[in-house]
Amino acid sequence: RRPSVLAYYLRGLINLYYNRFIFKRTDKGVADLTQALSLVTTDTPAALVARVYTALGDGYFRLDNLAKAREIWSAALAKFPGDAALRSRLEPQGQRLEWVVGAALSADRRVDTSLTDLLEQP
Repeated sequence: RRPSVLAYYLRGLINLYYNRFIFKRTDKGVADLTQALSLVTTDTPAALVARVYTALGDGYFRLDNLAKAREIWSAALAKFPGDAALRSRLEPQGQRLEWVVGAALSADRRVDTSLTDLLEQP
C-alpha cells in the first residue's frame, strides 16, 4: 500500500505522545506530520488535515519553537476557522498554552481512536 496522510498522522502523533516518557521522539513526530501534510490532496478529509496541522504545531511547541508552532496554527486556522482545537492553541499565552498542549498530549488522557471524518470517502 501507498503511504497515506492518516498513517503518517497517527505515527507522528504517537511519536509526540512518547516524547516525554521514554524515547524523546518529538523530532520524528514532526517529520512524520510534515510528511503527512505533503501527501494532502483535495480528497483528504478536512478534519484530518486540521488534526495534522494541530499536531504539527504541538510538535514544534514541544521542540520549544513557539514561533513556528504559532505560524502553523495560524495558517491552519485561516483554512479551518471553526476548528476549536486550533483556536484553543492561539488564544492562551505562556503557562496556559503549555497546559493546553500538555493536556492534548498527556498519557493520562484517553486518545480519541474514532476514525469518523478522518477517512477518505470512496
